This record gives sequence, C-alpha cells and structure tokens, in this order.
Amino acid sequence: MNLPGKHVSMFLLAGLTAKAGAALTPEQLAKDGDPERGIKACSECHQPNGGGSEAVGAARLASMGANYLANQIRHFRNGSRSHPIMQEWADLVTEPEIDALAEYYAAMPPASNAKPPADQDIKLGKWIALYGDLPGRRLPACVQCHGPLGIGAGKHFPALAGQPYNYILGQLTAWYRDERNGDPLGMMAAMTDKLSVAEAKSVAAFY
Repeated sequence: MNLPGKHVSMFLLAGLTAKAGAALTPEQLAKDGDPERGIKACSECHQPNGGGSEAVGAARLASMGANYLANQIRHFRNGSRSHPIMQEWADLVTEPEIDALAEYYAAMPPASNAKPPADQDIKLGKWIALYGDLPGRRLPACVQCHGPLGIGAGKHFPALAGQPYNYILGQLTAWYRDERNGDPLGMMAAMTDKLSVAEAKSVAAFY
C-alpha cells in the first residue's frame, strides 16, 4: 500500500531530528554565534580572547567562574540585569547552551583588554579596595568579598582584576541606580550608595 503522506511526515521528522542533532558547540557560539536563530557571537563584544572591551564596556569572561557566568546570563533573562543586547541574546540561547558557554569561558586562560584612563588616579580606589571605610561609612573593603587580589571568591563574588574600566564603572552605576540586582543580600546597592563618583571611578581604574 502506498502512503505518500506518511512517507512525507517521516521524511520531515528525519530532517528535524538531524537538524536537532547538529547542535553548535560552545566554541562555535562564542566565535560565530548562530545567525539562523539571530544569536550574535560572544566574541563580537567580549573579544576573541574573552578579555572584554573598553569600547563597548563589555565584561571580561575568560577564566571567570562558570557558576557566576551562568547566573549572569539568567539574570539578563529574568530582568535582574538590564542591557539591550544581552537581554535579547539571553532569550535566544537554551538552558544547556548557557551552562556550556559558562564552562567554555571558565576554562579559558585569564585575559584582559582593560585600558583605564591614563589620567585617572588609582590611589583613592586602591585604599577603598584594600581597606574600605568601615569605621566612618560602614563601607567594607572590596577584598573582603572579591578576594585579596581581586580574583574572586566562591560562586557569588566575581573577579574584578582585569575587568575593563568602563565595565566596572558601568556596573557600579547600575547598582547605584537600582538597574541591577541579584547579588547576595543586595550588598552592592548598599555599597554603591556610600561611594562618591570620584571613588567609583578610582576603584574601577584600580581593578
């Protein structure tokens, strides 16, 4: 008995299965994206070495913790973080792709494309990073959460060392304006409320 409709359905199913099986690797997504789904390559903003970009204020991803990176992508998804490109991008990738990309960048060697302004004095920022101002403003030192060398600590406190100046300053501003949340106990908003503009710029330049 000839059943052309059934044969067509089986052919279409086979084609869909083959396409589904040809999943892109995290390296392909990072370097080339997926134009068919409108997913931009991570390297367009974060650069091929994962060291971030001063020009667009993109974060350093290379060697950052996988758990932290995956959480940030999900924060863009749920609105905890606001960014016109990243929010749209995060809505297009799948859950397995989020975890795979996070692991891919976490395994990369440390890299940084940071270039702080040459005229920015880091003395004030260094003092705040290392010592804070606990007696005066209840302002803890950055190192208390982000580690003595700014290389991060645990799953929730990311590395600051080597992050682009414009990225760090942009995030401090976002927390101050309540445009970013999702950090443990909402600590960053409380911290940025205590910083002056000059201090925020100096801390960003120091790291």
